[in-house]
This record gives sequence, C-alpha cells and structure tokens, in this order.
Amino acid sequence: MIRTFALETNLLLALCALSACHRSAQELPLLEIDPGGREPRLLAATLAQGAGLEGACRGERVLVMVFSHKLDPASLSPKSFALSSGDAGKSTTPTCVSLEPSNDPRERRTVFATGVGEGSIERVEVIGSLETAPESWGRLSLEGSEASVEAMGDAPALVFGERIMVADSSCLASMAHQAVRLTWSAPVAPSLEETSPAHFSVTIMNHDGTLERITPTGVMDDDGDNHHELCLESYGLPLEVRADFGASRVDVLY
Repeated sequence: MIRTFALETNLLLALCALSACHRSAQELPLLEIDPGGREPRLLAATLAQGAGLEGACRGERVLVMVFSHKLDPASLSPKSFALSSGDAGKSTTPTCVSLEPSNDPRERRTVFATGVGEGSIERVEVIGSLETAPESWGRLSLEGSEASVEAMGDAPALVFGERIMVADSSCLASMAHQAVRLTWSAPVAPSLEETSPAHFSVTIMNHDGTLERITPTGVMDDDGDNHHELCLESYGLPLEVRADFGASRVDVLY
C-alpha cells in the first residue's frame, strides 16, 4: 500500500511538472474580451484646449482619448496612435502621451496627447501594442480600436460611468452606500464650483424591480482631472446618469 501510494505521488508530480503546474507559471493569455463580455475599445476622442491641464504632456491643444478599460501605463507610447486628417494615406503621431492627470490606479482610462499639430484631426486609431491593465484573467489588446475625433463643444460630455464601492471613492461613508465614477470628454471635469448634486440625476433599480430617479447626496472631485464621483445613499442598482451639461447621459457599468 505504501509503495503504491509513493508511485502514484511520483506520477502526479511528474505530470504536474510537464503540464498544468508548468503552464500556471506562464504569463496569462491575451484575450479578446473580458469575462463580462466587454470588448476593449476607444470610447471617445475629443480635441480641446490644453490650457490649465496639469500633467506630463503640455500644449495648446490636447487630444483626450477615453477607453473602456483601465490601461497598462507600461504599454503607453506615442507610436501607439495614428492621427488622420482625412487625406488618404496620411497620418501623424503625437509627440507626447500620458495618463496624467488622470493617473490614479482606480482610473487610468484617459490618455492625454499633445503635439498633435495645428491642422484638423478627423480620426484616431490605435496601431501599437496598447494593452489594458493586467487583471486576473489577463490583458486585453486595444490595437485596431479607432474613433472619430470630435471638437470640444460648449459643454463636456459624459463618456463613461462605473459603479464603485464607497471605499474606492472620495465619498464619506456617512453620506453614501455606493458611488458612481464618471468620466468626461473634457481634459478637466466641470469644477465643483460649477456643479452640485442637483446637476445630476441617477436612475436606479430597486430590489423590487421598480425604477426610480434620484439625486446624489454629493459630488466629489479630489484630484482635478476628468472624473467626478457621485455619492448615492440608495442601495438601488444605478443604471444611468444624466447631467445638465449639454443634456449629457451615460449608462453605468460594473
């Protein structure tokens, strides 16, 4: 019995060394979508004035690119982007790209590019090995993702919204049971002096399936980038956020 057990143990160790255990030490595979079925993509690209923008890239004009997933800073390079003006076969490369000032590890969805020239830019495409931040299921490639470049209007637009825990936000536990982080198309979100909870409405789904539109208890912005955090006292599932600025709206993801 003891000898049989020893033989089985040795066989298992040999199989482990040749297959599964060896593979677990390798780098996780490059996937096409995350387990939630979300394909990584460039959500919006906005050309705006860079005045007052704090970060590594400075310039009169800044191209603000918002992505659907958090990015791996190590994969970010100017050569990852091709900017086209509509002329067939002609494209340029920005001279500087950075995640700053939106470089908080909880954010990192927005790329700020400068050195984009003085002419018009109609489209931007990811042509390099830009990747999402590593997660338990691996990395995702953004190569091939593209978007039309919009000019900055009178008011910024909401581009992305995600439900987050209060502990991952600047909201106080006394004023919120959950929070929603918003991403704007502008280099910098509307200042808190210009905004108040009354400027936002959140559609939630209550536990009984009914829909209700509520006003946040607070609006937070502790780092002056293109993000806001809405503090919600309700336990209902947030589905949509609307803002008074340009009648903007965005669905809330998880």
